[in-house]
Amino acid sequence: MTHCIEPWPGSLLMFTVPRIHRICRVDRVAGEGRRLSIAGWFMTEHRKVR
Repeated sequence: MTHCIEPWPGSLLMFTVPRIHRICRVDRVAGEGRRLSIAGWFMTEHRKVR
């Protein structure tokens, strides 16, 4: 199943891992519609499930 999430100005996207994802470049034709992408992880403690 594939989902496409269109970027909106000032938006933030978060998802659980593992997650196959792709970020496409913004072409020059976007003009003032620039984008900044920041990637990283939130470290959390998980308890073992038996």
